[in-house]
Amino acid sequence: MLNKLQDRFILICGGDWREIELFYIWHRQGIKVKTLGLEDNSIPPGCRITQPEMKDYDIIILPIWGIDSEGNVVTKVSEYSNRINVMPALQKNNGRRKLVLAGNVSEEINKAICPGVRLVLTTCDEELVLLNSILTAEGVIFYTLQNSGISIYNSYSLVLGLGRCGISLALRLQGLGAKVKVAVRNEHKYALAACCNLEAVYTDKLHEEVKKVDFLFNTVPSLVLNREVLKNVSQESLILDIAASPGGVDYDAAKEMGLKAMLMPGLPGKIAPRTAALNLAQVYSRLVLNNLDYLGGQS
Repeated sequence: MLNKLQDRFILICGGDWREIELFYIWHRQGIKVKTLGLEDNSIPPGCRITQPEMKDYDIIILPIWGIDSEGNVVTKVSEYSNRINVMPALQKNNGRRKLVLAGNVSEEINKAICPGVRLVLTTCDEELVLLNSILTAEGVIFYTLQNSGISIYNSYSLVLGLGRCGISLALRLQGLGAKVKVAVRNEHKYALAACCNLEAVYTDKLHEEVKKVDFLFNTVPSLVLNREVLKNVSQESLILDIAASPGGVDYDAAKEMGLKAMLMPGLPGKIAPRTAALNLAQVYSRLVLNNLDYLGGQS
């Protein structure tokens, strides 16, 4: 497997500390990997390229948060932030096929990509989603303790949503001695909560349930904590939102009401970038190898 990757040239474009750590993992394995936009002085100058050179690479790794509506990817390293427009490299293939791994991509951007470019959405990979959910849960717990004056033990914690992140978080909170409930929308998720030994409530009861919470964790990528629900949340409660931006909280209303609500995207890269990078290396290597037939004999 490693030999096949070593025969290829891979570009990591944009990202955060996990992409920097991914570069080092692959670099130590003898893989021909370069970076674009990762402004970290420890990356050897010979392993950095400029934007015009991006078109010469057949395998391009883009951040987990994907390409924005203007065709940019973002670099977020410490206080440094940069946008790189990747569309020139994805709209022309110079007669060569390309493989691009990226997170979220809009339908408009997807349509603009030329036919010779195969796009693989990494946010749809079940292995990566599950592995990231573990790091996300640990990150949420870290920031919960950092931003509250009480312990998780014996607290009342309400988790909104029972997807991968919701399950990972609820089980870990329960393991730390919290009194945990999960808010779900349908009978399937209610039964899933029972399978996980978690007490569940339906989301149409949120306005009553939030009156009692110490910690309120949202994993749902739609507006569930609206003004009407937030009216019943105590100012002593802490709201942590780990849903995809813009999150699931009415932040203007929360601010007006004096509530402490925090949007926490990208936790794996913030809390444990080395472990996150090991996960990326494992999953991305598989995805690249599974698509080598598409690239054919190019190198």
